[in-house]
Amino acid sequence: MVALANNQAGVDVLYAQGKMLTRVAADRAVYAGYSAMLPYICPDLGAVQRKAVSDQVKAPLVYVKRRRPQLACVGPIAEFIT
Repeated sequence: MVALANNQAGVDVLYAQGKMLTRVAADRAVYAGYSAMLPYICPDLGAVQRKAVSDQVKAPLVYVKRRRPQLACVGPIAEFIT
């Protein structure tokens, strides 16, 4: 996705597919991306929303090594062996 813009009927979405840009219009759109990029993708974002997005902080994931039970396949049913 390159840009989002509100219009009278809903939203305009500009996205890239390879080297080609395509613009589509929709009644509604859901942005499911990195929230810190939203103010750059949607410049007409309201001041309250812009502030809320800037307050969010990403935290690193914590990986924990633990022992997993081994999986044994018996016919179509998998059973846990402890």
